[in-house]
Amino acid sequence: MKHVELLEMETNILESYYSSAPNYKELLNNHYEISKERLLPLDIYKNSVKRIITPILRNKNQMEDLEFTLNLIDAASNPPEIKSILQTKAVIEQQQCSSPVILNVIKHIENNYSSTLSLNDLAEVGGVSSSYLSKLFKEQTGLNVVEYIRKCRINIAKKLLEETDDRVNEIAEKIGYPNYKRFSSCFLQETGTNPRAYRKILNKNK
Repeated sequence: MKHVELLEMETNILESYYSSAPNYKELLNNHYEISKERLLPLDIYKNSVKRIITPILRNKNQMEDLEFTLNLIDAASNPPEIKSILQTKAVIEQQQCSSPVILNVIKHIENNYSSTLSLNDLAEVGGVSSSYLSKLFKEQTGLNVVEYIRKCRINIAKKLLEETDDRVNEIAEKIGYPNYKRFSSCFLQETGTNPRAYRKILNKNK
């Protein structure tokens, strides 16, 4: 693959991100598939992903997260792992939430993240049907209810991993995951790495 082709793909992804285009995630996936098809060397693919993720996280004013993400990319050993990091960190939330129903549900989630949170219970909090809540939540936040709960819990977990010496299993229980395997799987989805590896990278950078 020519360097100019790679830069063109990166530009298209970033333009799609800044314009909140609906094909943004598709472009991210194409970037990976084409790089794999053209047998792009690992170091070149890593640098390409860095050029995509850096302005996105800077735009979100997430400088600490940017440094950590770049370290994750450097430590990655294969393209699928890097793809997971990119797609996790570069998720675009295009809509601004303005519905009182959704704002009330979000507040409930953030105040009760350690509890069991079912769609039916949240619909009751919002005073609407579960099907209507599911549709409205996606429209307003760009995420479904399960994805939002996961993001909320994992953000708390990241903070606890950085600021406390609590065992990973204890942190899992504190944020609503009594099953460690489930916690580790959700953490991987959100960060591109597992909780123990995340803590090691934090300690290494101190």
